[in-house]
Amino acid sequence: MFPLTISLATSRPLMPCTRTMTAADLERQTNEYITAALDHYNSQDQNQVKYELVRAIYTSTAIMDARGFYGHVNFTAKSSLENSKEELLFAEVYYERRSDTCIPTSIVSLEGQNGVGGVRGKEICGPYRGMEIRVDTQHCYACLEAVKHLEDGTLYETGHHVDSCYGYM
Repeated sequence: MFPLTISLATSRPLMPCTRTMTAADLERQTNEYITAALDHYNSQDQNQVKYELVRAIYTSTAIMDARGFYGHVNFTAKSSLENSKEELLFAEVYYERRSDTCIPTSIVSLEGQNGVGGVRGKEICGPYRGMEIRVDTQHCYACLEAVKHLEDGTLYETGHHVDSCYGYM
């Protein structure tokens, strides 16, 4: 199972925000998020077991919040261990403008978890909409339901502000 990783890594830049994203753009961005996450995880000395991508599943477009641009992505990967099975994973990346790179903030296996879908676009947009609670660490208000997140939402940084209007690239 993937542990949470928080140290810096480098990868390819996010999609520029000067035009509407096509399906091909979204596929490229999804692959960039996954590449950043897996390259980072596999480069860490403490991670003895390495992983390789099996299949990209779903991604958010770049999520804009007060801190900057983020992305959430689901994919399956297999470890380098003999007879390993595909694991469903969640990763969050942060776009670092100065270095023009994606920096993983978390990469975690969802195996053994139900996974919590994003609540963006739902009629009530989560259980706390309109209440005094402004931060809900158990749900992502920036992603659609198709993007599965960790049951423990404190393991990723963005998407928790209940009344926010998250921007997208």
